[in-house]
Amino acid sequence: MTHTDMTVHTHDSATSCAEALAQDVVFMLREAVLVRGRASLVVSGGSTPVPFFHALNHADLPWDYITVLVADERWVMLDDAQSNEGLVRHHITNAKHIFSLAPTHADETVEEGAYRIDASMHLNFPDAFDVVILGMGEDGHTASLFPRHPALVPSLAHDAPHCMAINDSPKPPAQRVTLSASRLAKTRHLLLHLVGQSKYEVLLHALNDEDIGAMPIRYFLLHPTHKPTIYWAKS
Repeated sequence: MTHTDMTVHTHDSATSCAEALAQDVVFMLREAVLVRGRASLVVSGGSTPVPFFHALNHADLPWDYITVLVADERWVMLDDAQSNEGLVRHHITNAKHIFSLAPTHADETVEEGAYRIDASMHLNFPDAFDVVILGMGEDGHTASLFPRHPALVPSLAHDAPHCMAINDSPKPPAQRVTLSASRLAKTRHLLLHLVGQSKYEVLLHALNDEDIGAMPIRYFLLHPTHKPTIYWAKS
């Protein structure tokens, strides 16, 4: 199925969708390592990607040459149950290189952290990511890029920083760091992972308008060169 030059892979179950997604991502990562000697994988948090994490963790991958990082992080320590990176570390136990977006200590402010992470990303990820897997909320947000949020427009700019501080997230916790929209779009493979009929209806709604401010996922759906490939599970 195609829609506005995008491919949608439809699956009956979240498990079969996660396995198919993992199979394709494994191919992409292996190819990246073969061609460039290393690979980068950006993943999202929440419950949706957990079956994908499990499938990826059991795949035969050259983990020594792959770096994993999250698209956004709640500004909490790694041992906090809300930590996206903590979730990734718990489920992708074979990952040997995880680029951290978490605080280095409890007193580090979110602004200090975003500045530190941004500088490190300039050094570690000067080129496009190899694979970015986004999720999407019922309001059309992705990563920590929220509708009508003051940080959204700056994150769309071509020269936006790699990493941005969020102080007033509409979803708790209020403090977060997020990769900017323009940085997430700089990838060789952009994928969108959705589960459930309600998410598909949100996707269709997003495709029916061009107001990025109302639904930040539209930045990617409307992107002139990097529209995502969609993996959707009906249930």
